[in-house]
Amino acid sequence: MKNPGAKKKRHAKRLPYTPNGRIQQALRALWLHSRERNAAVKRENNTCERCHTKGSVAKGKEVSIEVHHRKGILNWAEIYKVVRQFLLTDPSHLEVLCKPCHARETDAPPPALPAIRVKSVLD
Repeated sequence: MKNPGAKKKRHAKRLPYTPNGRIQQALRALWLHSRERNAAVKRENNTCERCHTKGSVAKGKEVSIEVHHRKGILNWAEIYKVVRQFLLTDPSHLEVLCKPCHARETDAPPPALPAIRVKSVLD
C-alpha cells in the first residue's frame, strides 16, 4: 500500500542538449589527467610554489596539491560555444556510421573549416 502522505518523486526534465555543467565536468576530468597539468606538478616536485608544502597521500598527513591557471580560465561562454559548434553540434549535422565507414570518412581529407582563434593562456 502506498503512503498517502509521501511526496511524489519529480524527475528533472531532460534537456535536448548537453548542459554547460556537463561540458565543464568533462573538461575538468580531461584537465585532471592532462600531460600539461602533470608536467607542472612534476616541475614543482609536487610542492606548493607559494608556501613550499609538499603534497602527500600518507594516511593522516594528506595534503592536496592543485594546479592553478595563472591567467585564469578563458571565457567559459566562448569555450562552450566552440564545443557546441564543432563537437556537440545539432543532431541534424551528425551521421551514424559503422566503424569501417567512419574510418574511411575520417581518413578522407577534412572539409575546410572556418578559422577560429583561441587565445593561448601564454599570450
